[in-house]
This record gives sequence, structure tokens and C-alpha cells, in this order.
Amino acid sequence: MLKTLFKKQFMELNQNFFKDSKTGKAKSKQSVIVSVSLFAVLMLFLVVCFWFVASSAFVSLNEAGLTWMYFSLMSLVALMLGVFGSVFSTFASVYQAKDNNFLLSMPIPAKYIVLTRVFGVYLMAVLYSGLIMVPTLLAYFVFGRPTLWGVISSLLLFLIITLWVTILSCL
Repeated sequence: MLKTLFKKQFMELNQNFFKDSKTGKAKSKQSVIVSVSLFAVLMLFLVVCFWFVASSAFVSLNEAGLTWMYFSLMSLVALMLGVFGSVFSTFASVYQAKDNNFLLSMPIPAKYIVLTRVFGVYLMAVLYSGLIMVPTLLAYFVFGRPTLWGVISSLLLFLIITLWVTILSCL
């Protein structure tokens, strides 16, 4: 049952790609391909833009011995963008879900419903925070000299940022 709820939540997150919001009918395959392609190009463009910002910031702050400030600034930007980007989808999927009464009338534990909805919020947090944190970590891996502990702690930082974005978005 939990697998079905996760699948339903994932489809709900991506329904704009597959369903016309005005008519409620399914989009054509060509329209779906164009929508997904444009979204992928936009995300790639944003990652490249943030790569230039992250790489120049890392080089200059690392030369000054302020690597901690680099991670602090980029983490703060990722946190702000993540919360700003995912708070609207959180409101729609967690607090104003149209199928709550239907799902609660079924023999599904309420904790499963909440878990799948919060997991959808977490996926959005990974998407929006990842736009900043992936170039941030790549710049660190390319231009810095990360040790094993540096790699592990930077990946933990990404996990912590996404969890904080999820918590703040749900609040």
C-alpha cells in the first residue's frame, strides 16, 4: 500500500507535465516531451549559472582561507531558495490536498498518508536545494583538495540542508 501511495504522490508532483490544467485532459506525447525537455533545459541552465557563481566564490574564498564562509554562504542561499521554491508545493500537497477525505476513508493508516506527502515535499527540497548545492559541492571537489572527511561532511551538509528545507517548508 505504501508503494502505491508513493507512486500516487510522485504522479501528483508531476501532473503539470502530463495533464492540461484548464481542461483536465491528458496532454499529447509531443506536448509532454516538449514540457519535460524545457524543464530539463531550464534546470541545466540554472545549474550552470550557479556553477559559475560557486566556482568563482570558492576560488576567491579558498585563497583567503575562508572555505567555511563559502559553505556557509552557499548553504544559506540553498536554504532560502529551497524554502521559497518548495513552500508553495508544500501548501498545496500537504495542507490543501483534495483527496484527504478519500484517503482517510480507506483503510490506510494516516501516518502513511503523511509520510508520502512529506516525502513529496522532501523531493521538492532536493530539487530546489540541489540547484545550489550540486554546483557548490562540485566546485569544492574540482578546485579544492577534499579529504575523505571533507567529502563525507559535504555530502552530509547537503542532506542536512534538504532536511531543514523540508522542516521549514512544512512549518
